[in-house]
Amino acid sequence: MKIIFFGHEFPPFGGEAGEALTSLLLEYSKNPELEIDFVTFSTDEKYHTSKIGNNIVVHQIPVGNDAEKNMKLFKKESISLSWKAYKFSRKLVKQNKYDLSHVFSSKIFGVVALMLKAEFKLPYVVSLQGSDSDGLIRKNDFSKQMNSFAAKKIFAKSSFLIANSLWLKNFALSTNPGKEIEVIYNGFDADVFFPDIRKRVEGKFEILCVSKIIPQKGVRFLIQAFKILSGRYEQIRLTIVGDGSEIQSLKDLARGLGLEERAKFIGEVDHKKVFEYYQKSNLFVLPFAGEGISKVVLESVACGLPVVIPDTLWARELLKENANALFAKKDDADDLAEKIEKLILNKSLLEEIAKNNLARANDFTWKSISAQYLDVYVKTRNISRIQD
Repeated sequence: MKIIFFGHEFPPFGGEAGEALTSLLLEYSKNPELEIDFVTFSTDEKYHTSKIGNNIVVHQIPVGNDAEKNMKLFKKESISLSWKAYKFSRKLVKQNKYDLSHVFSSKIFGVVALMLKAEFKLPYVVSLQGSDSDGLIRKNDFSKQMNSFAAKKIFAKSSFLIANSLWLKNFALSTNPGKEIEVIYNGFDADVFFPDIRKRVEGKFEILCVSKIIPQKGVRFLIQAFKILSGRYEQIRLTIVGDGSEIQSLKDLARGLGLEERAKFIGEVDHKKVFEYYQKSNLFVLPFAGEGISKVVLESVACGLPVVIPDTLWARELLKENANALFAKKDDADDLAEKIEKLILNKSLLEEIAKNNLARANDFTWKSISAQYLDVYVKTRNISRIQD
């Protein structure tokens, strides 16, 4: 099967979506039945080409050497970037007989896939990421309204829409009723994230939080909950991995509460090394949960950690209460402390949840996720052949 694949969030650009895209391509590189041309942007004024494995060619279109300006262009869904990508991609389509195109996040490249379908009848699949919800919300200014209109057109003409959460699927359906939308979650790297209880410290109960340290992430409430519990349980420790604008004020808070010896702020950790903190911990706590599936929750589940997280739609679609996680009230230190304490006191529940999470993690390996995408590709190709 031959595919032209698009994605603007490719390292060094992008966050979680970029990491997910890279992981998916790496998994595809193990499949000799796939042949992929991946189109993205370069970080300078030159065109670059490289390979991932033997079957994926990466084409990086030049957009300039000002990284900050480039990121602003991506966020604004620059028409000039879409047009440049279209002119480049149509040459590839003329030279190759692709079965379909796949757009990973509809921003910038969504309109490219739409135009390629109009010109060459090339079917396309769109993977919706969290940032795509921006294009579904009609705003006041004209440019945002045009983006919203374009997004709906892109989604309507796609062969399949794939959302990375049930929340995002329902959100897309609210603006595209009747459209067939599948849910395929982003995954985790099973070669990196796995349990190793030998790294745990005997006699200690390590609580881990991996998060950006900014006010809206609610890490402050975790520190307050830890203070409530610290006087009751000498063995508990708190490790916070991450950096952000609130880190100094949270360090001051921990010091003021007398927790400086038991609450550690690690700072930013390379993603390839953060697994060590999961493996040393007994419990993972995330005090804030947004609308999409959290990568750090998947990683903690893969490492066999019980989880305490806020009660959200995506949390309940991913995990079952008392089987995989305990759900806490948002911005409520007392309730958060209560849920953590329940797992400190109930060793059998802690171990049962850990066991369940290891089994649940099998559904989110990139091998499993890529197989689900391949099923969609086959359906897209078959439908296209029937229509032709």
